[in-house]
Amino acid sequence: MRRPARDRSQAADGPADPWWSAWWGRSLRARVITTTVLVGVFLSALLGTVLYQQVAQGLVAQAVAGAERDASQQVALAQEAFDSTDRQDDSGLTQTADDQVQSMAGNSPDEGRRVLLMPGLDNSRGAVVPTTGVGVNAEDLPEALQTALAADPTNQQVVVVPMNLAGASEQVTSVVVGSRVSLPRAGEYDLFLVYPLVREQETLDLLRQLFYAGGLALSLLVAAVGWLATRLVTGPVEEAAVVAQQLAEGRLGERLPVRGADELALLATSFNTMADSIQLQIRELRSLSQLQQRFVSDVSHECARR
Repeated sequence: MRRPARDRSQAADGPADPWWSAWWGRSLRARVITTTVLVGVFLSALLGTVLYQQVAQGLVAQAVAGAERDASQQVALAQEAFDSTDRQDDSGLTQTADDQVQSMAGNSPDEGRRVLLMPGLDNSRGAVVPTTGVGVNAEDLPEALQTALAADPTNQQVVVVPMNLAGASEQVTSVVVGSRVSLPRAGEYDLFLVYPLVREQETLDLLRQLFYAGGLALSLLVAAVGWLATRLVTGPVEEAAVVAQQLAEGRLGERLPVRGADELALLATSFNTMADSIQLQIRELRSLSQLQQRFVSDVSHECARR
């Protein structure tokens, strides 16, 4: 069976272009607005990311500095309490350790600091005082922190890590400060104070939402500005295209309105001058054609008389 000619012509021409390709190729305004919006979104996302990282780093640095100062005070108070404990009473020492841990945790450990007291890795005397803590377990601590504290017990060891804390449904980024304390007859113990960055995370979440809203508003503003700018430019161009089409159809009296004295006004003036020149030439050609026709008619008539 022979295929229709239309099918063969379509096969020869190839598949039709998708609608968006034709739309993109026909509309200068669409290309300008789309490009402007994409550039605006990219720049706003880049700026928002940089600002967010700077704010996050500032909040974390401030939280770490505050945690180090607070931990130094808490460790000093705890060491004074341990030094004043009866060295011959293990039960009294254990009670003092529990009291200090509870005191450092405060009334609301879920929102404040978490505390854990445990024997150091280099403690050879054993667990004279058992591990005790509030809001955090020994297995939740980074092993590298305990190792670093055993290697350098005279200085605080600080890390910022996500942790599984008691009472939290998900991991919470926290500042963990490890310090070394000495218990009578019990040897060296590691005192860990955990400071959940709950407020800082809430601040960052709010800031992220503001950045998203600001980025969306900026994108819409850029789109509106791009649409207005392209309308100011493409409007006269579209008007010139319409007048040019009318001139091509023989309506030689059509002209572009001249507004102002900018580049578009200069374009309209040049267009009108060209249209006047074309109209004048066509009139001259028509006059010449009429004269030619009259001459031919006169010659034919004269020949017929002879």
